[in-house]
Amino acid sequence: MSAQDSDEVMREDSNIKVFIGARDLKKEVYNILPTFDLLLKQIEQIREQGQQERGISNKDYRKDVNNTIGIFGPRGTGKTSILYTLINKLKPVTNNILKEKYEHNMILGIIEPDHLGDNTKIMGSIVGMLKKMVDQQIIQISKPNRHITKELNEYFNKGLFRSNNPLQSKMNDLVEYHMYTENEYRQLLIHTYDDLATHIKKSARLLTPDVEFREKLHELITCLIDNQRLLLKISLQEGEKSIEEPLIYLFIDDIDLKMIRSRELIEAILQYANHPNVVTILSGDYEILRDALTLALIQDEKLMYSNINAHFKPNDEESIKERKQILSHEYVKKIIPPARRHQLLQWNENTIPRFSFGQVRFLDQLYELFGDKELFGYKDNKENIIQPITKSYSIFDRTPRGIVNVYYHVYEVNKHFKEWWIKGKNLNNEERKERFVTVKSIVDTIILSSTRLASVQRHILEKFIQWGHDESSTYLDYSEVEAITSLESERNRVKQEGSLLLLLIILGEVIHSLLENIRFDRNECSSLQVEVLKNILQLGGKDVKLNQHGQIINRLLPAISFQHGLFLTQLLLENKSWLVQGNSGEKEHTTLSEDRKVRWILSQINELIEDRDVELLTRLYYDQYIYSKNKASNKPSYYQILEYLTQHSASRGAYIYYKSLYEYPFGYALWSRASTLFKGFPDFDNLMVNLIILLHEQSSIIPEKFLSSKEDNVKSIVGENAKSKNQAATRLKNALTSLKTKQQGDKEFKLTATQINRINKFIEQFYNALFEKIINYHQDERVIVLWKDFNEVFIAINEFLNGYSGVSDTKYKNLQNRVRGMNINTDKTLLFSIFSDLVPLVKGLASNYAVWYGRSEAVALLRVLDEQAYLAPDIFDTDEIWVLQHLDFYLTQVNDVVNIDPSYEKIKEDMRNKLDKGFKAAMGLVVTDLSSIGIELEEDEDIDNNV
Repeated sequence: MSAQDSDEVMREDSNIKVFIGARDLKKEVYNILPTFDLLLKQIEQIREQGQQERGISNKDYRKDVNNTIGIFGPRGTGKTSILYTLINKLKPVTNNILKEKYEHNMILGIIEPDHLGDNTKIMGSIVGMLKKMVDQQIIQISKPNRHITKELNEYFNKGLFRSNNPLQSKMNDLVEYHMYTENEYRQLLIHTYDDLATHIKKSARLLTPDVEFREKLHELITCLIDNQRLLLKISLQEGEKSIEEPLIYLFIDDIDLKMIRSRELIEAILQYANHPNVVTILSGDYEILRDALTLALIQDEKLMYSNINAHFKPNDEESIKERKQILSHEYVKKIIPPARRHQLLQWNENTIPRFSFGQVRFLDQLYELFGDKELFGYKDNKENIIQPITKSYSIFDRTPRGIVNVYYHVYEVNKHFKEWWIKGKNLNNEERKERFVTVKSIVDTIILSSTRLASVQRHILEKFIQWGHDESSTYLDYSEVEAITSLESERNRVKQEGSLLLLLIILGEVIHSLLENIRFDRNECSSLQVEVLKNILQLGGKDVKLNQHGQIINRLLPAISFQHGLFLTQLLLENKSWLVQGNSGEKEHTTLSEDRKVRWILSQINELIEDRDVELLTRLYYDQYIYSKNKASNKPSYYQILEYLTQHSASRGAYIYYKSLYEYPFGYALWSRASTLFKGFPDFDNLMVNLIILLHEQSSIIPEKFLSSKEDNVKSIVGENAKSKNQAATRLKNALTSLKTKQQGDKEFKLTATQINRINKFIEQFYNALFEKIINYHQDERVIVLWKDFNEVFIAINEFLNGYSGVSDTKYKNLQNRVRGMNINTDKTLLFSIFSDLVPLVKGLASNYAVWYGRSEAVALLRVLDEQAYLAPDIFDTDEIWVLQHLDFYLTQVNDVVNIDPSYEKIKEDMRNKLDKGFKAAMGLVVTDLSSIGIELEEDEDIDNNV
């Protein structure tokens, strides 16, 4: 829901009736019963089956007909609301019995066994409901002019309605035979008679009362259905040709509450539910129902009068209790077929935000109350919608019964007291007191309505939340939080999948957000908040090993506020396994998989900074400066975070593409192996990949120019020994050439596993020979570094050399002098030995957070060097160059997941701009700080020469 839509919905539904109790859920029903449409479809299937059964005599009714539907879920999950929703769906117009349009769905009503007294039986309640339905139908049949309907003739005598009509007679018979099934009536009949003949006649009815009652029940139901079918036919409108088969519905709620009622209910269903036009919908908790039946079955054994108990084993396999459990399961299976059982969903952190009255979600109510604090939701500016921060909803109960109490409270506050939290509004003492009482009431409701929090409510309210008479006298004691979490049972902790710590910290943040003058220890609070955030992402624990991405987030969380931390963890939660070593779900470690994680991290941090923590990078730069100047200070180090963001925000789309493509089939192991082989050869993979990029970007220039002169110079370059030629390159070239020819002639040709394995082996041999050659040339200092665009390098070097380096002897000024001596801005080629000296020097300045002069210039120069420097191809023979240029023809067929995404480049550009802005802002803060005590920025470097 967009933010604009949310506001409109709040206005449209300003008159919605919010109340505590069961209700018609309307479209919300799918939130807890996704199979609701299937339930309606099953009813229609029963209707079709009932239509097929029409005309079959009572004695021929199939005894296996079972139209019972079950709705199961724990207490408070909304089962009664489902029943109300279903009833309104089946009979949406009105219950007015005098209306002319008759319903094909005949609703008996809802029976709640736990509301029945000792003198009322379930079967008796059903008979009573049928009596009301009979009375209503008789009123419809007795209307004027009904006697002209041929099928209803037997209800009239010379145009007058007969009181002793067939329907009424069947109802009277049913009531009579129901009496015979009850002991009280049986005793009465036995002891009251006029003569022997009457006594024999009455006693005969008591021989099989249950069988007779069932037959009378079926006769009555059939009569009701037949009559309703006729009434529907009479009410057909012009143009209507057919009617829907009538069905009678009985709803029984909470069938699991009383053991004795559960057994009685099963018996009642067995008596009447096998009529093809009767649908019974039951609701309850399956496990409790099964246990209740198990106890009832054990009770039937009357073990109390014997010397055995329920654990006695009649054989070596099962005890009496185990047998009865199995029997009760089969019993329920018979009464409520598994195919027609519908299990309600348990509400959770992801679904609770969608709990709603009308169109107003719980998320919308909380977002309105907390506003820009973003504790329970945040505005997604890209899609202009309100999104939930799901972990915050862990403080609420998992049942609608618990959620609705908090919803009701928040709704009332938003409706009547919204102005209490308007920024800049001054409240008088009375308003402050009333606001305090209201917030306390909300918090108390959250605790008492949550099963989990309620289990330790006394400890929470006595030790953690120490309410006073107003804000200033209330204290949150965070030193007691961990002790309270330890009180929760291990079973409950495992069941809830997490510690109680998160709930208590969120609860505390609710109070901080609504009452700004609450007292608490901020250091203790912050420490626990960071622990909670790390627990959400599962970054803590002795056995957890974080990768570089996890380490960045682990260091970042203490640097941001708790609410910003909740926002960030919400963004990271879905792929939190990417932060841990060996648990990222990747089949292998590749450049592509690493770049995917980097993009993910950059995107989330970028979003955090965009509209929320806009000063984050300024703080990080400033605090890292303090730490670099004085490592004994209480400021933490953010070196890793800043280096990570700087390094990975460089625009290297083509670089990642070709590096990912050409590392097949080894994955990242290719570059790891190269790093091991080329010790003292920094950035080898960077130089190599840049050469591959150049061979593709300028494929019509470089290879031709290179290859034309190659044959003349090959002897002088590789020596007279023919063995120095890369035979692996030749084999690979021949294989690729044959493959290309084959595919050009046959467009349907596909590589086989054997062909792929053989070519992969050639690739492995090719790289082995290539690396060996480069090592040999490097040892002879014959490796040259070239520039893709010397003009761009020339500009970058001059900007670095001409940058302002202060008046005193700064580190930037010293490095400028060293770089001038290398003559880099005049040579279009560069010995690798010089290049390998230059890069570490520039990196050292770029990552020196104790200085300001030259840092941004060094970062800019590094980016140009990384993009422009490539390995001179003169050391390679013609086949090696050909393979490097054409290997992608094969690689794109077997490694087709890599691509260049322009949107990712935009993310990196945004991050570079934010880093630059944050750096300058932090530098400005330092200049202001130093100038206030009479120190210039360059003097700051001179004061501490050991930095």
